[in-house]
Amino acid sequence: MKLKSIRYRGIRALNASIHPYKADIPKGTTDFVIPFAEFDVGDVNLIIGENGSGKSSVIDMVRACAFPEILATLVRENPIGYCPPAYSLNFQNGHRATYSFPYVPFDLDLSIDFAGCETSFFRGGAIEQTEQDLHKYDSAKHRKLPPPFLRADQLHYRHCGHVAPVIDTQCVEELNRVRADLAGLADRSKDFKDSELRYVDGNSLIDCGDGSVKICLGDDSDVFNRIPAQSFPSGWQSYAATAAWLVTRPKYSICLIEEPEVHLHPKLQRLLLRRLLAIAEENGLQLFISTHSAALINSLGNDVHHKMSVKLFKTTNGFVVTALDLASTLDALGYKASDILQSNCVIWVEGPSDRIYLNYWIKGHNGDLVEGVHYTIMFFGGRLFRHISGAEFVEGAQEDAESVDDLISLIRINRNSAIVFDSDKSSANATLYKTKRRLQNEFGSQAWVTQGREIENYLDERLLFNSIKATHKHAMNMLQTGQWANLLEYEIAAVPNQTSQNIRTASKVKVARDYVKTHTRVDFSALDLRERITHLCDFIVRSNHYDL
Repeated sequence: MKLKSIRYRGIRALNASIHPYKADIPKGTTDFVIPFAEFDVGDVNLIIGENGSGKSSVIDMVRACAFPEILATLVRENPIGYCPPAYSLNFQNGHRATYSFPYVPFDLDLSIDFAGCETSFFRGGAIEQTEQDLHKYDSAKHRKLPPPFLRADQLHYRHCGHVAPVIDTQCVEELNRVRADLAGLADRSKDFKDSELRYVDGNSLIDCGDGSVKICLGDDSDVFNRIPAQSFPSGWQSYAATAAWLVTRPKYSICLIEEPEVHLHPKLQRLLLRRLLAIAEENGLQLFISTHSAALINSLGNDVHHKMSVKLFKTTNGFVVTALDLASTLDALGYKASDILQSNCVIWVEGPSDRIYLNYWIKGHNGDLVEGVHYTIMFFGGRLFRHISGAEFVEGAQEDAESVDDLISLIRINRNSAIVFDSDKSSANATLYKTKRRLQNEFGSQAWVTQGREIENYLDERLLFNSIKATHKHAMNMLQTGQWANLLEYEIAAVPNQTSQNIRTASKVKVARDYVKTHTRVDFSALDLRERITHLCDFIVRSNHYDL
């Protein structure tokens, strides 16, 4: 049973202030009550925000419907008069659980250490109501707990920062799934790939069942070394324990996870989110995850699960709001763009359409390579050509380069860097611009200069024009064709009695999105595309120090 939406008022610091509503309160009003705030949830929900902003309050509102002993912690000791605390959980099947908290206990003989809690459960047309008095500070002193709305097997909670990982067989299985990405670990399943030899067991870790694990190290993959599981790197333990915990939850349940990034390098954080999403999709789980991790937030855009709705929320100024602008979201967390330094390989491109096509081709050539895990694509923008360098030290750039002292070395940002840019040549006899020749020399074999005019010249012209027509309804004809043509230029129908030009240029990004969405089968036959994408994928693999 999955949640659909959450309504709340006066829950800890969430929607507990009159200030956002003051402008709408008529003068002379004395009985104003703060309205409920509400947000719709998805299959996977990431909640971010500063410490104390309300992330855990969202988690606890959901958790309390199966563990009512924490209900008393959701309200202040002294609620504000115009803000009677209450919240409701609305489920996709039409069921609803509502919790209201009067200012005083129902039993007036009780001390002020108690507060009332009224529940109203709507299931299948029937309403169940209860009134209980809960101790504000000590759950052991509750007079009687409200009934749980969900069974304990329907909702599960894990705070990764408060749980000591225990490595068992399921954890070892999870580590074997990502063995190729664990530093220092051999991937036995891929040894001897050029011969008929194979290990009997391709796993790199084997659980001994007594608290120890046989492990195959990368510098000696022929033998196992037996070590205590508690001696594993803390990041391995955290990754394995969280993934193993989720995979063993019952199907179609709600799972709450706080701070899954604890002890994890950004690369492992991205792998963990990818694994959690896969488990949730496979088992029909609904996830609520609170986090401070920039790596997890960035990964949302890279891991697209078409069968699941993934939502990002941030708690700010007493409200839970949808985080539409990831840049401002990261800024609110105090992060910079430094996450790029954690990637093993960076591919520099001119703009977003190049990224769309590169991901499309990389996935078509080697589906094991994942953006955000094995490589990152970054934009430098065509206008910055004159200010970037592929030399390790800018002093090493060519002396005739533009203002050497002003150059930015992309190689120094990440040693495993490649660059892709358009030749912009209009014919086979045309020469590259001076700056592009410099970058081609500095990046050497990791510089991909398009063999045609632009990156679009690697595409099937007929299919490309179909995408132009799909995104630009007035397109009539492609203006030019061929290796050196600007394939995005098209004609529209002439307008009578008007002398304006009927030539237009299609949006690179709109066309790119439509093209890769419409044509899932990748064609590498154009120009040198197959050679270039093979070289680039091999470079990514080498940068990650293993074979895929």
